Amino acid sequence: MSSAPRPSVTLLSTLLALSGCDSFDFGRVTGTPAPAASVTGAPKAVPSSAASAEAPSQVVPGRLEIVLGGEIAFLPDPKPKGSGAAAADALASIRPILQDASATAASLTTPLDGRALGPMHVPAAEALLSARLGMLDVATVATTTPAALATGTLAALVRSGPAIAGAGATAAERGRGARVVTPSGAVGLVAFTRGSAEDAAALSSAIHGSRAACDVLVASLGGATPGAETPSAADTALAKVAVDAGADVVVLHGGKVPLGVAFVSGHPVFHGLGRLMGADDPKEPWSSRGFLARLSYEKKGAPPVVELCPYLLANGEPALLGGLSRTTQEGVFRRAIARLSEPLGPVSVGDPDAHSCFRVTPAEAPAAPSAAP
Repeated sequence: MSSAPRPSVTLLSTLLALSGCDSFDFGRVTGTPAPAASVTGAPKAVPSSAASAEAPSQVVPGRLEIVLGGEIAFLPDPKPKGSGAAAADALASIRPILQDASATAASLTTPLDGRALGPMHVPAAEALLSARLGMLDVATVATTTPAALATGTLAALVRSGPAIAGAGATAAERGRGARVVTPSGAVGLVAFTRGSAEDAAALSSAIHGSRAACDVLVASLGGATPGAETPSAADTALAKVAVDAGADVVVLHGGKVPLGVAFVSGHPVFHGLGRLMGADDPKEPWSSRGFLARLSYEKKGAPPVVELCPYLLANGEPALLGGLSRTTQEGVFRRAIARLSEPLGPVSVGDPDAHSCFRVTPAEAPAAPSAAP
């Protein structure tokens, strides 16, 4: 199988220079969730959530909360529905979860370019990413799409504002991460798309290069097998490499369906959160379901509270559980978390909260049977 053309080093380097980044910090600074505002002596502030005047932030000082989403797959639509302002509200249903986060991140898996989406859709897509998400993993786009579409995507992201990780034509360039600085600490994102024998060394190098600048470092790994119900041995091994190298959190994507969560040396590893935006597969029921991963760090150095917040995809957009079927759906998701996680290590799944989020913790190993007298 022939591979797609790789983006031009010169073009990508130029775009990264335009973003005002150094080798790690892309210069995007976030505070508590609020409308975008200028920050004296710093680049334009980018809100990392969907806070609004009607829903004031409830951020607790000193508490660092991170919300991670799955895959964003913008698809071409020859007949745009609604205005750019309406399209920019595609994540409105999950705003109650996003709005209190110190930092947010997801993975962009399709080009953001007028030649792929149609020129009428790009402004709306840019507005969505700028207004709702603070960091984006773009490694899949950088490594699997034609050069022209990849460079067009990065140009659009430079305009719209999210901090980007995984951009570049070489492994070293793609290893440069993104970072947002919040009042409670700095959160970093390293993006990596696997597929070669050198994966482990390249991933370790990228994490080592980013570790010192972050209070919490997230490794986002692309390239999972689409539709698989359990992660491959290569996926679990690479996740362990990431943790051993210094990642606090690992999220894998590319499978298009949600999978289980594991705890590796106490660090959460999400083996698939599903699609955050995009079309589902009628032949795969779980492609229309997904999770937000919410991690709350109460103090530096302490393990996070880990929660999975389920949603259903409706017309390509996430919608929190509700209506008469909410209790039934909560039961389905709760059992699924336990079942999908079992092969990775048993977990305990708590009761749903007001937004149907479930706290997930490692299950205690059963006590060994006592020896017969």
